[in-house]
Amino acid sequence: MIPVNIKRLALFILLALISVFSFANSPDDEEQLKAGEKLKVVGWLQPLFRVNYSSTRDGMSHLNESSFAFNRARLGVTGNLNSSFSYFVMAELSSFKSGPTLVKAVINWDGLGHWARITTGKFKHPFSVELNASSNKLLTINRSKVVDYLTGPSIDYGLMISGSSENLPILGIKNKDIIKYSLALINGSGKDVYDPDTYKDVVFKLNFSPFSFISLGGSFKNGKRKDPMILDKPAGSSLRYGADLTINYKNLIIQSEYIGAKEKTYNLIGNQEEIHSFNPFTYKADGYFIQALYMMPCHLQAVAKFETFSGELIQNSDQEQAITLGFNYFFNEQTKVQLNYIHHIIDKEISALTNDYELTDAVYLQFQLIF
Repeated sequence: MIPVNIKRLALFILLALISVFSFANSPDDEEQLKAGEKLKVVGWLQPLFRVNYSSTRDGMSHLNESSFAFNRARLGVTGNLNSSFSYFVMAELSSFKSGPTLVKAVINWDGLGHWARITTGKFKHPFSVELNASSNKLLTINRSKVVDYLTGPSIDYGLMISGSSENLPILGIKNKDIIKYSLALINGSGKDVYDPDTYKDVVFKLNFSPFSFISLGGSFKNGKRKDPMILDKPAGSSLRYGADLTINYKNLIIQSEYIGAKEKTYNLIGNQEEIHSFNPFTYKADGYFIQALYMMPCHLQAVAKFETFSGELIQNSDQEQAITLGFNYFFNEQTKVQLNYIHHIIDKEISALTNDYELTDAVYLQFQLIF
């Protein structure tokens, strides 16, 4: 077996050799490819410094972490094979994100024009407006808790069809891309894992833009799970649903999203060897976030965000809330620095039943360079 460090070195050398032959200033955006462009190297670096504070039950605060890290180190290639086929391959090299690992590898067919692009391979499923924002275009350093908790596994293998109305007028509206949609059929088991059953997840995302500065969206994901270890165990179900709103008017951005979830599974009762009995079990959770950003004339963008997540597990419940304040400073289109202060609002009654220490405050400083 090849040692892990040799595998990492081989992957790094391979990507480095590719970058020698082609270099381009572009973010993770396949649409920016020019006609006939065979190969383009893309990527970004996100070095990070973070400080975490925790508090005890008596309200005392303690500094328990201060660390430099690499949030992300992405490197990939994309290009057009001809007028109909294109490809995109992206690797994550940061060990803080379990790298090196392949985060995206797709083949696209655009033979039907803007009405339908067919994509197959490994990709981020089309659920949630914040999840599907590229990590180099996030408005805050971290995605919201509800997105992290309820959209995983976010990367999977499958088949997707997506498109838009482009310049077609709808209901008298003449904006571009009034309707955008994505429909995917995925394993549902996550990246780099074979599907252990015959079920597949269906994911759907629809966006409606009545005006050029407003986008309304809806997300839906549904699937089943079968335990391969217990053949007579009923298949569980997984449901996700969401709604989002984005307003981007002049220097102001307002974005909000709600996501709900319902999981149903069956727990084995007792330890019988021949005849199994199962108890149905349901888990519900939901949450939302709202954030506002304002761009000032000095390339400084103020950021404010509130987020909440709550879950119900039998008779125990948990709730998390956080407030994020900070700014984004743009040196140019390829480089920016982000500073986020995050205050976690703790439910003291729940905290007393769980941990002696709870994360209460954090400061994140991240520099980003896109190449």
